[in-house]
Amino acid sequence: LPDLASWPPELSLNVLKNLNATELCLAACVWNELGRDDLLWQSLCHSEWPYTSVYFRKEKDKPSDFSYHKLYLTLDEATVTFNADCHLGMNYFFKNNLIDDDPGEIAKLFFRAKPFDRTQIRRYIQSDLDVLNHLINLFDFSNQKLPDALRHYFSVLEVPSRYDHYLHKIVEKFALRYVQCNQQSVTSTNRPNMLHTSETIYVLCFSLIMLSADLYNPQIKNKMSKREFIRNVRRALRVQDDEFYGHLYDDVYLRGHIAHGENNNHLVQKSPLSFGHAFGYHDHHQQQQQPRFHMIH
Repeated sequence: LPDLASWPPELSLNVLKNLNATELCLAACVWNELGRDDLLWQSLCHSEWPYTSVYFRKEKDKPSDFSYHKLYLTLDEATVTFNADCHLGMNYFFKNNLIDDDPGEIAKLFFRAKPFDRTQIRRYIQSDLDVLNHLINLFDFSNQKLPDALRHYFSVLEVPSRYDHYLHKIVEKFALRYVQCNQQSVTSTNRPNMLHTSETIYVLCFSLIMLSADLYNPQIKNKMSKREFIRNVRRALRVQDDEFYGHLYDDVYLRGHIAHGENNNHLVQKSPLSFGHAFGYHDHHQQQQQPRFHMIH
């Protein structure tokens, strides 16, 4: 192996910046000064945790022995603790002055950080819905297709394993934000008029979530057909736009899950309400069969 210590510092650091934290720690065992370079560890901190309150503290408010190497280790320990127990972990963040005890700051921490367990994020948000109120405003769904916007949303927020108040709340928040972000395109000819009301977006969101669960749950043998999906959505919304509904079906069928994760597979089985009953229409043919498409009020 080449001796990086004998290289020009700029060249050595350019090589070491490609290492992850574990590899950089090992490199520090050989090239101590290079492996502990603060710029390298600063880059790693920002890569794993794009936002923490400590980044914006004045130098006089930081410990006298502050370094990004120590900060990385502290953030890593806080994250491991959080992923085991969200409340213990968040207390660790507060105790070590990594994040301010403020819903807006916590929302920014969750928004783009890579190493957080989404189940623990969900549990924390369920205990403090003010964080959700701030988190939703960080999303920009401008000019995004509805399925893509939902995929982006659920890459941060986990879908719960059953229909409950929390699922209703996060979908309701999404619908309002989606409409808000796309107000400027109300007159656009390539966007259906129905996408301009949060009530309609809410219904379409659950339609897509349930279609995703239906198509990709291996326990469901008789998959929902495109015709069934179009019919169900048309009756729920009482608006006929079969071409648009068909595009939504094709997107999920061809591009995959709206919300990834094990919980998605349990939604169809655990929901107590049929699609039609939830939205106020009753189909005689459906009443004679076991409903496969479920929604909540």
